[in-house]
Amino acid sequence: MSFLSKFALDGQEMNVLDYEIMFDQDSDISDKPSSDPRGGKIRLVVELTRSTMLYEWMISSSQTKNGRIIFYKRDALSKLREVEFRHGYCLNYRERFSADSDKPLRVQILISAREIVINSIPFTKNWALRT
Repeated sequence: MSFLSKFALDGQEMNVLDYEIMFDQDSDISDKPSSDPRGGKIRLVVELTRSTMLYEWMISSSQTKNGRIIFYKRDALSKLREVEFRHGYCLNYRERFSADSDKPLRVQILISAREIVINSIPFTKNWALRT
C-alpha cells in the first residue's frame, strides 16, 4: 500500500518524505512495564521550501509550535491517520542535498512535544509550561 503524507505547520504544508515517532517505557525483569510511558519524539524528513520557518524554530530555545502530520491513502486520498502535536520544540535540524541523487533538497527535524494526539488518542508529558 502506498501513502502520501503532508506536514502542516503555521499555515504552510510540506511533503513528508520520511516519518518516525518514538515512545517507550521501562520494564522489570519479567518484561512487565515498570514506568510510565515516555517519549513522543517525532522525526520528520520533509522537502525543503523557500521558507526559513523550520530553521528559525530550531534556533529558538523557547519557541513552541503546534502542527500535524496527515497520512493519506494514495488510491483515494482518504485520510488514514493524523498525528497532531502541541507545544513542540525543534531539537534537531539537518539540511541535506546530494547532486548524485534524484532525491529533492530536504530537511530533517526532530520534534519533542508536550502533547501528541494520534487519531484522537492523546499522550501528554508532565511538563511545566514556560510563561
